[in-house]
Amino acid sequence: MQKLGFFIQVINHGVPLAKRQNIEKASRIFFDQPLEEKRKVRRSEEKVLGYYDSEHTRNIRDWKEVFDLNVQDPTVVPASYKPDDEELTRWFNQWPEYPADLREVCEEYATEMEKLAYKLTELIALSLGLPEDR
Repeated sequence: MQKLGFFIQVINHGVPLAKRQNIEKASRIFFDQPLEEKRKVRRSEEKVLGYYDSEHTRNIRDWKEVFDLNVQDPTVVPASYKPDDEELTRWFNQWPEYPADLREVCEEYATEMEKLAYKLTELIALSLGLPEDR
């Protein structure tokens, strides 16, 4: 059996510096808030996107914080993992009151990342001898 893998560092990607600086600044402002403020947009079983800080590995708390969002809002997904289940559900992004521009900044950055992901997928397909639109 053969194992393959690779790591890519993307340079000259075309994502505007201002967009990267904006997401970093807004993220720092959000994550620097008191815990009770961040938890106002906490993920739950019903609200699967938003702030999260309680992941565990081997019953040991991971010291990390996450703010999940989707590019498409809402995102329509299967309601269960069962292959025969045709029911769909919608996931909605949650947005905090502060910083006020977090939503706009995240949406702009996510759009840039989505464009870059498609471009990289095309390049990887071509490098494997596949059509770029596969």
